[in-house]
Amino acid sequence: MTPFPAPLIEIFILAVLILINGLLAMAEISLVSASKSNLEKLSQQGDSGATAALDISQRPTELLSTVQVGMTLIALSAGVYSGTTFVEQLFRLLLESGLSESYSRGLASATVVVIVTFVTVVFGELVPKKIALHAPNSVALWVGKPILYLARLFQPLVSILAKITDGICNVLGLNTLGDSSAARQEEIKSLLQE
Repeated sequence: MTPFPAPLIEIFILAVLILINGLLAMAEISLVSASKSNLEKLSQQGDSGATAALDISQRPTELLSTVQVGMTLIALSAGVYSGTTFVEQLFRLLLESGLSESYSRGLASATVVVIVTFVTVVFGELVPKKIALHAPNSVALWVGKPILYLARLFQPLVSILAKITDGICNVLGLNTLGDSSAARQEEIKSLLQE
């Protein structure tokens, strides 16, 4: 017999997946929004978190590819996991309540998709992004190293995605994110204010 009821363990696993998704979303926004001049200053003072955050944020296509790969893996895992555990449990419960098998299966699937999507959007996307926008520099210092490690872990896939993304942007006549003149102008304004 397990020390915790099975539904609690399953909810915990799904919550962990949503939390990891939220950390990735928070990392993405903070690393894109953080003040590069602030990160440079802290990096020069020996802050390894700032050095890592600066390193990955100066390669925005790689940063976005890394986060996207991580979030996609989490979303697929959460979808498969919730589909195999929660849908089946709700299906049995609805079937026992007297609903037909086909109606129970459809209702269980739709209910789980709506609930998991809602919880993921709120706690795995919106709240973490709002936190990152509220304190981008602090969050960037905290997430820089983990995202840099993820970029290295997913390097082959991230490299392919970055090259494809940059190629498509070049065909469309778009500058890569790292060359954005608006971003450079904002950085110059920030430096002048300091």
